[in-house]
Amino acid sequence: MRYVAKAILYNPAGQILVLRRSSTHPVLAYEIDFPGGIIERNETVIDGLLREVREETGIKLSTTAVRQVHDQTGDEHEHHHVFIAQLDATPDIQISWEHDQYHWADPQATLDTLTSHQSPDTSWPVVITYLKSIHHHVAHTA
Repeated sequence: MRYVAKAILYNPAGQILVLRRSSTHPVLAYEIDFPGGIIERNETVIDGLLREVREETGIKLSTTAVRQVHDQTGDEHEHHHVFIAQLDATPDIQISWEHDQYHWADPQATLDTLTSHQSPDTSWPVVITYLKSIHHHVAHTA
């Protein structure tokens, strides 16, 4: 089983960090992405997530800064985890070779983009489920 963890990082304005995979990314070039990735065999899910976020964005999170909000098995070979973190400030982003662009986006606009675009990225359904749940919660508390 392969474990994948993604982070939805919120800035103080309530926007989330969205990355774009670069042309040199080994799979899914130019696709929308979120910080995170494959957890290495010797890591816990949280340690792997923190490593991936640091490598891909330069953001150093602590274990207490992130909270798991969703997980599901994508197929018989992958299990996906989604974590969130509320950042105290909008940090400078230092993207790695895996990505060539980033932007801070409205969560609803991101959900609309993800649901209107077909992608073979196996982490998207888990992120979409989370974004739909917060949209549903906001819509019913407004």
